[in-house]
Amino acid sequence: PDTVVVELDGRTVVPGLVDAHSHFYEWGIGEGIGADVAELMLSSGITTTAEFAVGPDLLEVLQGYDDAGLLRVRTSAYLLYDDACGTLQDGWWRAHPPTREPGELLRIGGIKVYSDGGACNVPAASFTYSDGSEGDLYFTVDELAAIVAEVDEAGYQVAVHALGDRAVVTALDAFEQVLVDGANPRHHRIEHNALVPPELRGRYAEVGVVATLFGALPTCFFTNPNNQFTYRTPAEYVEWEWPWRELVELNPDTVFAWHNDYPVLDPGIGRALEGFVTRNAGDCIAPPDVAGHAITLDQALRLMTVGGAYALDRDTEVGSLEVDKFADLLILNDDPYAIAPDGLVGISPLVTVVGGIAEYCAPDVGELCFGA
Repeated sequence: PDTVVVELDGRTVVPGLVDAHSHFYEWGIGEGIGADVAELMLSSGITTTAEFAVGPDLLEVLQGYDDAGLLRVRTSAYLLYDDACGTLQDGWWRAHPPTREPGELLRIGGIKVYSDGGACNVPAASFTYSDGSEGDLYFTVDELAAIVAEVDEAGYQVAVHALGDRAVVTALDAFEQVLVDGANPRHHRIEHNALVPPELRGRYAEVGVVATLFGALPTCFFTNPNNQFTYRTPAEYVEWEWPWRELVELNPDTVFAWHNDYPVLDPGIGRALEGFVTRNAGDCIAPPDVAGHAITLDQALRLMTVGGAYALDRDTEVGSLEVDKFADLLILNDDPYAIAPDGLVGISPLVTVVGGIAEYCAPDVGELCFGA
């Protein structure tokens, strides 16, 4: 008797997006909008997110938002083992055990370990940057394996930040030491995987680790020398950047997940689809070495929904539209399968639904805005 029937008139419905790694709340607090940053997530199509650099102060703020009923997006908090500069955080996270209550709006999701630079310092590469350095690697394989084992034994999921290829191979080797026969019941993860040389691309399935991949490609990074990044991959290694097609094809049993890493990248569903499927970014057209790493629309949407849910260990709750999962979904302004790839950037949600309630409605959607 309480069922609400909404006439869609042929509009496209997809599961709500699951952003496996971002910094929305940290950014929102810095901008003075606090919990209202949820409006940005919802208007981008995100119904589940992960706040990925949570220290004691930010955790207290998030718990306050949760207690006050201000969280509108399902949020998994990943607590800091070390900070972005590699400084250890003295095990404070042990006082906050992981939670796995179905449907909870605030979850203690796991522990984040920075293994190389990026937000602070420089990604650890096997080549030499223009300043003569090879970036900053924070741990050896044995040191990182000991950290992974420590956190795993304490009952947490581990997520290892690895941007440069030296960090990626260190993380793969460390997880290989810890994950017996590739079994990964906690869904341990490698974050970013931004610089992956050919010899590493087939190892993810062998190791058994989950991997997060960027969507909205900053194509201007490759085409404009005056970009916002302080480090730059030499031209002969550009083919190593974001090699998503080979990663997906060479590791068919590996779960890959989309992550936004906001505010690094544009959070919108259209920009992520454009980046995955075309590798372009507006007027910046991807060079051949970069364009060759595009993936299909099917693969992109999977990364952005069920892949993200698995990466957050929430795949029994969200990520797909099926019985016994929460009604987190999007009504889109267009069918992404019915338009040309260069039009994907225009895809956006008319309505974003979390738990059966329309939490965001675009202007003038009328009766589509149900339950708000």
